Amino acid sequence: MRRTDQATQAARDGLARLGPDAGLLGVLVSGARELGGRELLVRELQQLQQAQPEWAYVPYELGRAAYESGLEQLDLAQDRASARAEAQAAFVAAEAYFRAATRASELEPSCNSYRAVARSGMGWLALQAGDLNAARERFL
Repeated sequence: MRRTDQATQAARDGLARLGPDAGLLGVLVSGARELGGRELLVRELQQLQQAQPEWAYVPYELGRAAYESGLEQLDLAQDRASARAEAQAAFVAAEAYFRAATRASELEPSCNSYRAVARSGMGWLALQAGDLNAARERFL
């Protein structure tokens, strides 16, 4: 765990000094996930987004984290209304993050795919709630 902590700190420092670097971001993402899960990852990414708001890779990673959260909550949504609300919020956030990340043309195909499946998640939630019109809108 100590090596992961050191690598994560080095990536954080490198990104602060050098600016956008996909390799350093990858180290930060994997290290933060290992050290503190999605919660720590999101905090790290939000700080990085404040420091480098123009870098499209940060909202891309935030979108992936939100999408994963939405999927986890979707699994619970049949039994808990609070999970439905959390899943909906996560999918909406994911879609917005991926929309922002499309400003990097190399991310656009992946972002569009994630946006489509996030909307499908929203469609399933609407279907579970019995709102067929909203489900149809989100599936299409």
